[in-house]
Amino acid sequence: MGNKKAISHVFRDCTEINRLWERVDKTFEERVGRQSTREEKLNVLRRKF
Repeated sequence: MGNKKAISHVFRDCTEINRLWERVDKTFEERVGRQSTREEKLNVLRRKF
C-alpha cells in the first residue's frame, strides 16, 4: 500500500517538473527568442526544489 502512494508522488513530481520546463521554455522564447538549454532548466529546478 505504501509503495503505491510513493509511486503516485513520483508521478506527481514528474508532472510538476514537466510543467516547469514548459514554462521555462515559453518564457525564454518570449524574452530571448530561443528555447532554454538543459543547464538553464536545471538551474530553475534547483531554485524551485
